[in-house]
Formats: sequence, C-alpha cells, structure tokens
Amino acid sequence: MFDNTRAVAKELQPEETQAVLASDAFASWDGVLNEKGCAQVRDYRGVRLNLYPEQGILRMEVTLPTFAYGHNTQLLELATMQTIVPELARAVGLPAERFDLVGLEMSIDTDLPVSPRPFLESLIHHKQSIFCAVKPPAGVARPLEYYATHADYGVKFYDKGAWAARHDNPLPAGLYRLRYELVLKRARAIQAMLDCEHVTLADLATPALYIAAAAALQSHWEQVVRDKPLDFTGLRPKDAALLYSGSSPKYWRGLKEARVPSITIKRHKAKFKQLLSESDKRTENDIYSQRLPAAIASLVAPALQTKTDTIFHTCSQSETVSFNRIKSSHPHHLLVSFQEDEERKEVEVNACLRRCCQTCGRPIAGNNPNAKFCSPKERGKAVAKRCRNADSNLRNNMRRRVQRLQCVPQLFDVRPFLRVPEELREFVLAP
Repeated sequence: MFDNTRAVAKELQPEETQAVLASDAFASWDGVLNEKGCAQVRDYRGVRLNLYPEQGILRMEVTLPTFAYGHNTQLLELATMQTIVPELARAVGLPAERFDLVGLEMSIDTDLPVSPRPFLESLIHHKQSIFCAVKPPAGVARPLEYYATHADYGVKFYDKGAWAARHDNPLPAGLYRLRYELVLKRARAIQAMLDCEHVTLADLATPALYIAAAAALQSHWEQVVRDKPLDFTGLRPKDAALLYSGSSPKYWRGLKEARVPSITIKRHKAKFKQLLSESDKRTENDIYSQRLPAAIASLVAPALQTKTDTIFHTCSQSETVSFNRIKSSHPHHLLVSFQEDEERKEVEVNACLRRCCQTCGRPIAGNNPNAKFCSPKERGKAVAKRCRNADSNLRNNMRRRVQRLQCVPQLFDVRPFLRVPEELREFVLAP
C-alpha cells in the first residue's frame, strides 16, 4: 500500500542526535559535514537521511518496499508494515512517533493477463487535470508512465512490469502489472485523510491509515476519466451528446467561459456521471475497471478485520476508534464511531427536526441551518415561492403604505402612531 515516504523529526535533543549518529544507518558515514552543515546518508536499504545537528532536524526519505525486500516490485501488506516500521525506527535510532510525515505515496498493483499500454494511452484527465506522459527512459520508444498533477497531490499510472524488467527484476512470463499511485506531496494532504493534526511514521502500521488510504485510492480512481468505448443504446440525442462531450475538460471549461450558471454546470456533471456509469454497466468487458477496485479491496481486507485501533495525536493522547466500513466516495467519509460524534449527530438531528417553515409549519430537512421557509428541492418551486411571499409580501406592502404616507408633508412624525404588528415594526418603520 505505502511506497515512497518522506518524514521529518524536529527539535532533536543532543542525546537523540548522538543516537542517530550511532545508528546502523549512519555506520557508513564518513564523519564530514557538507557546506550546509548536513550529515548525509545517500542510500541505506532505500533510506536517504539528512541530519542537521545544529538545527536539531533529521529529514528522511525511504522507499519502504526497498527497505523490506531490496526492490520495489512488490508492495507491503499490513502485517509486513507492522514489522518494518519498528525495524526502520531502530535502524535510524529514533522512535517512529518522532517522525512526522510530510510526503507519502499510496500504491496499488494490479496483475493483468494483457499489457497495460492500452489503458495508459486511454487516460484523459483526473478532476480536469490532464494526464501527461512522462519522458520514457533511454532505450524505450513509448512512455511507461502518465501523471496528473494537482496542488497538494498527484495521480500516477505506470507499467510496473516494464520498470521491473529494466531493473533486473522481471515478472514471470505472461504476467503484466499496472501500478496506480496517489502521490501526496504535502503534510496537509496526509493530515486530511485521518482528520487529525499530524500523522507520524508509527501510524503507517495501523489499520486506520490503511483503511483511509484505501478509501482515498478508490475515491480518486472513480474520478479518472478515460477514452473508452461508450454505449449510446437507448439514449436521447442530447444525452448521447453529453456522454460524448463530457469526457473532455474543454467542454466544461467552455461552459464556464460562456458564463453558464454554476448550478447548471453542476447538474450536467451529475447527469454525465450517471450516463457514464450506465454505459460502463452495458460494456462490462473492461478488464481494467474490474480488476483495479478488486485489488484495492483485497489489499485492505486484513485491515478491515481489525475492529479497533489506536491513532496517535499531537497531544500525546490515544483514542480507541471502531472502523465499520468504507464509504468510497471520499476518504473523509470513513465511518468512525467516536462517542462524541454520535452525541453531536444526535444534537444535529434534533435541531433539524425542530426547524419548520415559518409560513406553513412543515419541517425543513435541508442542510442549510439558516433556512426559514420550505426548500424548492423538497416541496417544489411553486410551494416554496408561496411560503416566502406569504411572509415577505405582508412586510413589503405595509412598508410601501408607510412610505406613501411620508411622501405627503406632515406637521409631525406619524410613524409612532401607526398600527403595525410588533414583529414587523422594526422593518416597516425603519427610516
């Protein structure tokens, strides 16, 4: 699941610095600091270290499969991670809890009976970010890797079998491997997965992070758009046109440039996703769409068997968390049953039940906590308009009457003597 990892340990005490310098990872260090005052270890079982003794900072970049197996062809399972993380901490000389993660690659391998090249060449975009081909290595005619970049993360697909063969670790004959990676480039992207203040190296060996990572991989896989055969059977012409055009980012950018209302674009995107899902069901011969989600489910299955786990927070406290299942639409939708969350949800539900339309008295079940009248989505546009107008028309009509009176010259201010309901007085008699 986890591949390349970047972590940093700050505010090292002198005894911690000495422990790092005396560790196995620094056994090959020549004892000389570079011009930046940094003690470097280039490669120790896939680990690269930069120690700044004066600042008390240790930066580590490690390829976890290489540290465990000596190569990056096979990914680590949860049971192996629970062994490798303590071993890595001992090799570096610091507890795993001292390292805060600032970069993480989450990977899934899919073994295929056919070459993944047609899949790679069919990639179009991920959340409007175009998949770009990475320059192939020397001696390779066509790209092996495609990458879509965002501000805090990137999505990458590449032919792992071809890469393994180039590094003298080929796969068995007739077996092909596609690797899908979610590259988190910043600490805040990692923190968002578990919704806590920071994630440490020790958390990599917990089922909690495995489940959250699987949810993130599944969520972003569902947002990958590919150029694949479409089935237009039974579609109206306008639905067929939307299904054909919706795969192109230029179509959605054109709608924005044409100043189409955002609510209209949102509705068309939802319709496009529905049409695409129905088309995929009618064309179920796509081996890639079948095997990659299955690979995610099989890799996270051991973590789902663990019902409880402990997540470490910056306050050095632990909370017992129960993991029931994954809602694959977003990693934040990981269903975690905190007792406090249950109480908060109960309060929110009761608050929703108490919200009623101020005109007709019917309950309001929408997500807007400030709603005072019926919603068009719940009751229809005509009913919602009547409820709003029944309240606003009375106030507006009475205010217009007062304004007409004020247009006629008066000997004194007549507003204090007007009969206006108390709840409307502030609005109607406003100067």
